[in-house]
Amino acid sequence: MWRLEHPDVALQDVPIDMVTTSASGLEPHIIILSAELELDRVASNLAADIKQDAAHVRAEIEALLQRRAFAPFDGPAGEEMVNVL
Repeated sequence: MWRLEHPDVALQDVPIDMVTTSASGLEPHIIILSAELELDRVASNLAADIKQDAAHVRAEIEALLQRRAFAPFDGPAGEEMVNVL
């Protein structure tokens, strides 16, 4: 319905886990692309809370995401994921 009312809005591909949820609504494992899409917002909010430079906090979180990333079934099935909890 929303798309019918807004036919001129440019759409982009988004990771499936950004628009779906489980029964609990809490998804500890998300694909890296989803985490990267949220990175600026998360880093900015955390930096404000801990009174540090947002760019530094972003770099730390990004490095952590890369260290913690894993590929299900050692890679052949799906995209890299990370547990964000």
